[in-house]
Amino acid sequence: MLDKELMKGNVSGAKVSIRSPALTHVMYADDIVLFSKATRHDARTLSTCLEKYCDWSGQSINRAKSSIFFSKHILAENRRAIKLEFGMRKLKKDAIYLGAPLFPTRSPSRDFKFLEDKLEAKLVGWRSRCLSWAGRATLIKTVAHSIPTYTLSAFNVPSNSCNKLDAATRQFWWKPKDRGSRYIAWASWDKLCRPKKFGGLGFKKTKEMNLALIAKFAWFVASNRQSLCMDVLRSKYKVNSGWLTANSVAIASPTWRAIEEAKKLVTKGGCFIIENGKSVQVWSDPWVPEAVNFMPQPKLEEYRKLTIKVSELIDPTTKSWISDWVKELFAPTDARAILNMSIPMSQKEDKLVWLPDSKGRFSVKSIHNVAFAHPDCARQNIQTRFNEIVKVSSSTTQHPKEIISKNWTPPPSGYIKLNVDAAIQQDSSSALAVVARNHLGEVLSIWAKKHHSSSPAIAEAEALYWTVNLAVKEGWKSVIFEGDAKNCLEPLINPDFPSDWLTHNIICNVRSLVVAFDFVKFCWVRRTCNSAAHVAAKFALKSDFEFRFNKGNLPPSLEAVCRDDSVACIPVLL
Repeated sequence: MLDKELMKGNVSGAKVSIRSPALTHVMYADDIVLFSKATRHDARTLSTCLEKYCDWSGQSINRAKSSIFFSKHILAENRRAIKLEFGMRKLKKDAIYLGAPLFPTRSPSRDFKFLEDKLEAKLVGWRSRCLSWAGRATLIKTVAHSIPTYTLSAFNVPSNSCNKLDAATRQFWWKPKDRGSRYIAWASWDKLCRPKKFGGLGFKKTKEMNLALIAKFAWFVASNRQSLCMDVLRSKYKVNSGWLTANSVAIASPTWRAIEEAKKLVTKGGCFIIENGKSVQVWSDPWVPEAVNFMPQPKLEEYRKLTIKVSELIDPTTKSWISDWVKELFAPTDARAILNMSIPMSQKEDKLVWLPDSKGRFSVKSIHNVAFAHPDCARQNIQTRFNEIVKVSSSTTQHPKEIISKNWTPPPSGYIKLNVDAAIQQDSSSALAVVARNHLGEVLSIWAKKHHSSSPAIAEAEALYWTVNLAVKEGWKSVIFEGDAKNCLEPLINPDFPSDWLTHNIICNVRSLVVAFDFVKFCWVRRTCNSAAHVAAKFALKSDFEFRFNKGNLPPSLEAVCRDDSVACIPVLL
């Protein structure tokens, strides 16, 4: 009803800027906040809408608990008329909603004093109990740390208030029976706040949690999350595509200033995955996962003065990097890293992903671990995590309850099965191999070639993409693709399963090719069922040339493994 009245012009709504969407209402659970101009006409229209809603739904408004807030410079006469129309009182300046102040004052420490009172009320009850060290640790993690979570996620709580919360928690930990008395701290608070695997107890510092929770909003703004709140913030503060690395605005609310500060945390793990490259600046935005701070270094320092977008480095016809320009602009190490990055054929908007997570998903826990790691724990930095993701992405671990064949099985009659695998050496040289067989287990072709890849995960994905390309060129229409790289195959088997950011663009290219088939199926199998492709990849590592074998000219090692598969195979029907 309110949206309909807004379209008719009967309600004006409220705008925070010229480009901002007009707000008429915001709902939370069974509460609603209405916005409009302070005119009698708008008040009458809103009142009529509320009465209609109450008549239709059978619900009623609790006017005793409802209030009205007016902005400055509203005439007293209009205020009285509007309050009379709604039958509500004026909202007090010290009003509390959802346990937090609606209107912060110039004394932030006083505004958030209620957090200390809430925590102390819990500690009073706990002090009367005889709690073990484990019991105290459990209460601190599950209750004391959760009490201020909502407020910490919505406000920039002053450091003074956060320190007092930490002090009360430390007092309870070391000397739970007495409040405010002196105690001996046998270990520093910094050490207790380390993760357990680094010798701590996993406690959290309140200010660090505050910054990590606010960084969530910075991530929403930078990643172009679509919601009413984000649209309002972007329009009010004129957020553009380069906001993540831009300078902070001079005049802003305390919350927005905190969000601007939280950008520093987001840049520690946030990186753009290039699709069309139109929204990413070459020198100021993070977009190269293997580069320092995810930003490439120029070959010559004067190149930084050039305003270039990543899309200008991509050939629009071949959807590949313009290698000559890349080698000319960037330092050799970064140039190689860029040229190894895949570009999707069906280009979409560039996407900001969180590199410490293999799926690129941002979480408060992850950013807290990355941004506030103790110096002794800093060895597990982004680059180390990057290497872990590479290993996990190429893992072939199976679910324990799955019942999977231990031997290669042939496809049904009329279908072609292509087994694919990749082998990689420590010097980053790799080999890709494909084995194509029919329903009798007969080898139609075996392809293999050398390939330079920075990780096993990328090598496996590139092998899969090459395999699909070969099947298209051969003109096969009913095909089954089989491999042992689960993280590459699962997004193709189940479209709802997210792909790893490391192989996202390659998987997108695979999806763009499968439309050429009448029937296509992707299957994940264990290494024992993919031995022919595995042996072919190992064989290719020792060769310096690309080859294609047919049934009549197979090397002895490949002939033996294919013969073993054909002996054990039993034809199946789909």
